[in-house]
Amino acid sequence: MEADWEVEIGAEAPVIEALWPGFIDLWRTPERIREIEEAQRLPALATALVHLNHPDLDPDLSMDPVAADASSESQIWTSKCDLWVLNPTLHPWDLDELDAAPPESVAALACYIDMVGSDASVFARLDKTEAWARAAVYRLREIVCRSCRADLVIRRAFKEDQEVFGITVYTVACGADAIAAEQALSGALLALVTAIRAASSNIGRSFEANP
Repeated sequence: MEADWEVEIGAEAPVIEALWPGFIDLWRTPERIREIEEAQRLPALATALVHLNHPDLDPDLSMDPVAADASSESQIWTSKCDLWVLNPTLHPWDLDELDAAPPESVAALACYIDMVGSDASVFARLDKTEAWARAAVYRLREIVCRSCRADLVIRRAFKEDQEVFGITVYTVACGADAIAAEQALSGALLALVTAIRAASSNIGRSFEANP
């Protein structure tokens, strides 16, 4: 799968407001996934959001999201997401970046997920956050998944009175039509959860990964 990461922490760069007015706490109340409109439009997004907050669920993501155990622990939690159809005129996509041929790129779909650490020690330091992002990208690139890509953007994040770092994950996928693009994005989200699980297991450890 095509993937990369970058840092955007300048004075004018966007920040992650973790506890924004519309925040739904899937870490403590996963059953509220039904309240997230974007998750209802794409079932794979609903499943990914719950699994990111609850890494103990089955690796194949087969469990109904609302069956997640609210007591399970995750090193990250999600704070916001969005899902939209790409307009080829306003937002053209690069076929090479998506590893797609022209017949596979008639329609495209994108989403983003904001993630922050479940406590102050996760993503507290820039170097550790960068190492985490490198590990996730390294894992993503090992997964066979065409017509899609993911970009991890490290940003400043605010949780109540704490300023730490967070990561916005942008995922884009294309297909021969809208249904194929949705299927490609669903596969990309599955790959994303798999890679993030692997990266999370390395938080606080030393590891080597290609940039």
